[in-house]
Amino acid sequence: MKMVHKSFFTVCLFLNLLLFSCEDDQENVSKTLFNLLYVSLHQFDVGSTTQLPPDFLRIEQALNKQAENVKQSEELEILDSAKTLNLEQVINRLENLESTINLKLEKLTHRLQIFESTKAAQLEQLTRRIDAIESTKTSNLEQLTHLLESLETTNNLKSEELKRRLDALESANNLKLEQLTNRLKPLESKNEMSLCLSVQTEWILPRNCREVKERGCNVSTTYLIKPEFAPRPIKVLCDLEKKEGGWTYILNRFDGSQSFDFDMEEYETGFGKLSGEFWLGLENIHYLTGYENNELLVELVDWNETSVFAHYNRFRVGSEHKDYLMTVSGYDGTAGDSFYYMNNTKFGTKKIDFDHWPSGSCAQKYDASWWFKYCHNSLLTGKYLKGDVPSEQKGKIMYWYTFRGNTYSLKEARMMVRPRIEANDGIPW
Repeated sequence: MKMVHKSFFTVCLFLNLLLFSCEDDQENVSKTLFNLLYVSLHQFDVGSTTQLPPDFLRIEQALNKQAENVKQSEELEILDSAKTLNLEQVINRLENLESTINLKLEKLTHRLQIFESTKAAQLEQLTRRIDAIESTKTSNLEQLTHLLESLETTNNLKSEELKRRLDALESANNLKLEQLTNRLKPLESKNEMSLCLSVQTEWILPRNCREVKERGCNVSTTYLIKPEFAPRPIKVLCDLEKKEGGWTYILNRFDGSQSFDFDMEEYETGFGKLSGEFWLGLENIHYLTGYENNELLVELVDWNETSVFAHYNRFRVGSEHKDYLMTVSGYDGTAGDSFYYMNNTKFGTKKIDFDHWPSGSCAQKYDASWWFKYCHNSLLTGKYLKGDVPSEQKGKIMYWYTFRGNTYSLKEARMMVRPRIEANDGIPW
């Protein structure tokens, strides 16, 4: 028994030394020693392990541990071998896949090259066709341009020729028309004058210019009329065109050629020439306006050629027995109302004072004859001067206060009367 223990101790010591001295190749040595020890232990009947020395137990534990390590090492080797095998398989599959892909890429590259070559040929062919089309279009466009230019030139020439012919025809027509017009004018004038002369030669003369118009005359000139209560015919100037015509002039001033510095006798009978400046006369004005309602139209022009008018719906002049009392009303127009102030006044001269001025005679103060009140707002029989006048001529000139004031002598003044038709009350002026 002692020999066994001694031998076993020797073995353990040997194993101990080996375990600690062969660390570099510990794995292989451990496997070998483990196998030897395992055999040796089973050859000896050493009884219970509790009887074994402590060194033996330590060695056993070390061997068990080493055996576990050996087992794990083998498992790792197996795992490594499996991994290595799997990796090689993966690498082989990848290499095969790479070869397949490369082959497909080569085929695709080849097909792409063929496609590009075909497309390039088609593109070149299309380019040639487009160039040919553009060349054809350019040629056609040039031809059309030349054709249009040629047509335009031809049309211009034809247009000029037609215009020359048209101008010639128009000139010829105008000449013929002018000749015909010149030939017709005497005939028209003769017809008009014949018609108007027939008015003058009728057994009953027209009473006023309105009746002259109503009998068919349209020429504004002088006519012979006979107001209903006039003792004899009166030669008057008629305006048959203005504002529906039918007006009889009672005053006409436009150049200052006729003096208006007269007394009552001249103002009663009238003075001047119907072809120039004139005053128709208070008696004649009475016969025209004293027996029926009349309209009064006053036209004024300044030296700037500004024209205005004053229209009155009612105007009447009484007889000599009433001292030619004048009534007027119903103003409208553009000149302003500078005549109604003298409404219901008598006609006064420097020798006959009928005014309402208590301090003297308006006619003498203003050296004129007119319908005076206190004294006047207009004086169409005043002195004929030009434009603005000095203060000593204030109120003595031919003026209309509401048009340029009483220090401005007007260029033209006209007074016309016409029998009033009640239906014309609403006609605007």
